[in-house]
Amino acid sequence: MSKPADRMVFEMMLQFPASVPNVTVAVHKMLLVLGSGYVWSEDGFGDGCIVREDYGTEDDLCLQTETEPLLKSIEKSVLHVVKDYFYNRVLTIGDELERGVGRDAGEYLLSESSLEPLTGYIHKVFTAKDRMNDWTLPCEGYRFYPISKESNLNNIPDNVRWDWLYFIEDFLEVLNKHPESVRDPEHLLPGIQDRVRSIRKDQSMRYFSELENDK
Repeated sequence: MSKPADRMVFEMMLQFPASVPNVTVAVHKMLLVLGSGYVWSEDGFGDGCIVREDYGTEDDLCLQTETEPLLKSIEKSVLHVVKDYFYNRVLTIGDELERGVGRDAGEYLLSESSLEPLTGYIHKVFTAKDRMNDWTLPCEGYRFYPISKESNLNNIPDNVRWDWLYFIEDFLEVLNKHPESVRDPEHLLPGIQDRVRSIRKDQSMRYFSELENDK
């Protein structure tokens, strides 16, 4: 199964914290940068979603190279559980980081000695989560990749999933807010904006139609 849009963005920010400092850059890379490794899925399982081109061919553990020594001492399954645990809850720094991550009262996934090498990784998770709502430009003078006919932004499928549509709409708002950072040599942006509005309207009409049919 394909991953939710926010999970894809989160994992890109977690894997490349230096080059992808916030959600603006992550979505920019997915939608505009040619050869980024992200494409619209057409495999029948994740249609309407963006996936990695190597989707399904290998384990996509974030920071695989950086955590390689750690994986020799801690089972991969445990690391997955820790990553999912921190992703799917409201993140707060407290006693859990000092004592271990508890599933239930008195039960811990990791011992104190095992938790220590994970501390840096966990803080990267916190940092990525904190930036999930950061739609600012990463620096003064930032320029977006030129909008092209081959870009994912210009090839949004009719059945784009709602969570990806939300990210696209938010990204278009950023482009509208910072026209000085936009490069659109083929004047594709107005047509893309019209298409997104049309898709949103069609999805809303289908939604309300289905509600009527269920009565």
